Amino acid sequence: MPTGEPSNSSVDCGTGNNSSYRSTIILEGTLAGAGVFVCAASIVVATRLRLYRQMVYRLAVYQVASALAFGITALLDVVQYLVMEQSTGHRPYQPLCLGNAYLSTYTLLVKLSFVVFITVHLFAFAVCYKNFKRLEACYVLISVLVPALMAAIPFATRSYGQQGETPWCWIMEKSVCPPEIKVAGIVVAFVLWYVPALVSLGTTSSLIVVMLSVLAYRAMKGDRGATLHIVATKQMLPLVVYPATFCVLLVPPMAHFSYDASSGGQLHDHALSIVDHVCSTGLVWSAGVLFLLHIAVVLRSKEELARQGLISANKAESSKLLTKSEGNISSRVLLLN
Repeated sequence: MPTGEPSNSSVDCGTGNNSSYRSTIILEGTLAGAGVFVCAASIVVATRLRLYRQMVYRLAVYQVASALAFGITALLDVVQYLVMEQSTGHRPYQPLCLGNAYLSTYTLLVKLSFVVFITVHLFAFAVCYKNFKRLEACYVLISVLVPALMAAIPFATRSYGQQGETPWCWIMEKSVCPPEIKVAGIVVAFVLWYVPALVSLGTTSSLIVVMLSVLAYRAMKGDRGATLHIVATKQMLPLVVYPATFCVLLVPPMAHFSYDASSGGQLHDHALSIVDHVCSTGLVWSAGVLFLLHIAVVLRSKEELARQGLISANKAESSKLLTKSEGNISSRVLLLN
């Protein structure tokens, strides 16, 4: 039964005053629900087309699945709010609050990890002519296990809980918290999420710029295997959209946190909060939409290549044709097929 009593493992920093956030929480829940549906639909489409056999699509499926999981935590925010409305003093139900705080942190870190691995994999493939397909198991294990340990750190510092007057549960760093909890919350939030996110933002953005510049230079240079290099580029470039979109959507939440933390949690911009949560749920629905577009683009590209005679409907015949054509360049194309 929902209760307003704080648990022994958490300090209660909630004020219970969250009625002004009703429209924001409903908007977040609506966008998250739509995102979960689109992500699930895209995974179903990929499964029906048996695209999981190709690493290009598996990399995309991993980050879509993590986005879907994060969308579910956003839906739990709505459940948490409804529980708070029915509870005495509009306090959160601590087990649900702490559990959802952990899950939202974990799923965000998982998605961040997969986005970084996608970028590094594409950079190595496009710029260095290296294929790390054998490291796929390492990608998955690191992206799943390491965030699980990192997301557990706030339990040790007792930093998970209600976000001040807001209905959301995450790392507590608001001015209404006791000083030691507020300072610990700000430090944990920076170390656990915003510093990795900022480093990843800078790294992925730099790698994307360098990668696209190299691809553009090689296309203009028209070196050996230019035609088949374009084939590889057409199949590979859609993956670049995932980290690029993630970087764009990550900026408003980071700006909101920086604005809030710079004042010690005393200033709070409601409009910036809305943009924050809209962009956060954008990480969910954008992943599903981009994956569906990715599937459509690559399938159309394969149809065009088949009409041009560069690939065949028969995979063995296609492999023979490409191998005969351009050696190493063709092998890079086949790694994406």
